[in-house]
Amino acid sequence: MSQENVELTRAGYEAFRVGNAPAIVGLLDPEIEWVGWSGNDRLPGGGTFRGLAELVTGVFGRMQHTWTGFEFRPETYLDAGEHVIVIGRMWGEARESGVEVDVPFAHVWRVEDGKARRVELYTDTLTVFEALAPVPAR
Repeated sequence: MSQENVELTRAGYEAFRVGNAPAIVGLLDPEIEWVGWSGNDRLPGGGTFRGLAELVTGVFGRMQHTWTGFEFRPETYLDAGEHVIVIGRMWGEARESGVEVDVPFAHVWRVEDGKARRVELYTDTLTVFEALAPVPAR
């Protein structure tokens, strides 16, 4: 079953890359637990979200207002049974400041019954925070 879990995560990143929201939602358990930005709720889309409605509104819905461009670039998928660990880089351009970020990430997916049940995202939250901070007046 674990190779299927790796393929599910690959499909999730590909759906995200091409902007296929129905495909993304189709991979997620309706009661998903999503921990964004290493749980840092001071960042847009950060903190813990439970269920598809919270995830869509609190994370995906805010992304277009936060970033002019955003990509996850997965490089490695580590099969750990019901968990898949994905290592790669996150690139984004902050809408307000215009600052680009390119930081490493590690995402831990837990897959149950063919659906992502929990996803936790780890990255350099300080760099992201600084990019999203309003530009000081001069």
